[in-house]
Amino acid sequence: MKKLILHVGMHKTASTAIQETLYKFSGRLEEQGWHYPCFTWEDRLISNHSIPIYSLFTEQPDLYSINIDWQCPAEEVNTHYKAQLDRALEFPKVILSGEDISTLSVDALKKLKSYLECKGFEIEVLGLVREPYEFWNSATQERIKNGSKASSISFMGVSVYLSNLLQVFSNARFFDFKDACAHSNGPVGFFLDVCGIDVEMEPVRSNDGMCAKAISLLEHFNQRYPKFVGAQLNPERPQYVFNWLSWIHGKPFKLDAERVKQNSGLILAEAERIHHLTGIEFARKAQESWYTDVNFRWPRNEALFVLRRTLFFEYQHKKHIVDYFNRFEIEGIEAECEFYLQFEAQEFLDNSAPNDDVCLLLTRVERQVYQDLHDICQETDEIRFSKQELSVLALKWLVFERTGHEKRIAKDFFEQTNNAVHRSDILLEIGHKLLTQRSRLSLYQLVTAAYLLEDGSKLKSLLLKRLRAHPHLREVSSFDDVISQEERTNKLNMLISLMKRWHALEIH
Repeated sequence: MKKLILHVGMHKTASTAIQETLYKFSGRLEEQGWHYPCFTWEDRLISNHSIPIYSLFTEQPDLYSINIDWQCPAEEVNTHYKAQLDRALEFPKVILSGEDISTLSVDALKKLKSYLECKGFEIEVLGLVREPYEFWNSATQERIKNGSKASSISFMGVSVYLSNLLQVFSNARFFDFKDACAHSNGPVGFFLDVCGIDVEMEPVRSNDGMCAKAISLLEHFNQRYPKFVGAQLNPERPQYVFNWLSWIHGKPFKLDAERVKQNSGLILAEAERIHHLTGIEFARKAQESWYTDVNFRWPRNEALFVLRRTLFFEYQHKKHIVDYFNRFEIEGIEAECEFYLQFEAQEFLDNSAPNDDVCLLLTRVERQVYQDLHDICQETDEIRFSKQELSVLALKWLVFERTGHEKRIAKDFFEQTNNAVHRSDILLEIGHKLLTQRSRLSLYQLVTAAYLLEDGSKLKSLLLKRLRAHPHLREVSSFDDVISQEERTNKLNMLISLMKRWHALEIH
């Protein structure tokens, strides 16, 4: 009989790290006979199987938040996912991993079980469970990061999902997330040990949390502009990316102490239910650390960092951010806030010369780089960007970190000139996360990124492997074959020329 490991989360137990690691090292798994599939939708690579599995088996796929966020027609996307799932299930040993699977209804879980068993699989269900207070704390932070109002987030537990899973998969096994974290290779290593898979893998870190003040800013923004209104995207909130807030350091986020006190009975009762269902033993009394609030302040440099990152926001959204900072009475940013609110993007884009006013939000080194970039582009005969292209390229580059600057310039160029509008935070991390399902880059962008990487680098080898696995490029054998299948437009040639010149510019 064929074997299938079904990893069901739970939520907030390093599921993303497990998925990205299994995907990254899927070749090593294949060597031991295990298949970890990667699904696709449009230009997205999907290693989190929550997305296809939940969409396929839930009673209302059109209400699935991912389908709403990605604006996927449910019937069309499910036809696509089903074909890919059927191909994956042709292998004798398969691993599926998705934390949303745990939230399916009993009927949906029965449907999933029947589907897998009809394909000839013996199913082993595994999951990690977090202590109820820690889960609520982490899940609240995640909900705020995803655009929810804090006031709409009530106490959340997982015991009802555990009960549903055990009703359908009576032999399902669950483990304490704390024990998984104590493993020498963290939750990923723990998961592999439980599966009985001995494959050397370097765990991928993912889903880093945000500090308390970053979440506080997001919460303030979400109160006025939540991401969803009912089951629809909020038209008043453009799909801004806020994940760069994870670069701000500070005290970790904690739930409001008074709110925890009001729900302490629910927390302890949830721990008892989990123990009854799984045998996992959590604390049986409230912890003193639950009842302490986090105090923080915003230093001037971090407030300016936020203003720079949000400079192209609409005026009403920028005003909301300034109102938030006014609560903290930050000294010395009055002029910067005034410029920030008065900044007109189109006026700036229409100006081909460096704008002295924008330097209020730039460091000394950044001002020089801005001037250098302007001069390089204007003095190079074969490179003639329009004023708008150049200004956007220069300013947007400046508000990103300078590590890997040449690749980020490429990314920004494509965003502006090729209408690549995927605003994923992964576009800010064009390094190893290029190789994960969440990078959301087009084939055109991937080829250019590969071109910019040094020959012989490990990342380039991995990226080429991914390109060769692309549905449109399965038959290619070399990078030159990939390049030959891409349309080499004048814009791409100009970009490559700019990259070669930019390599000579030292930036510290």
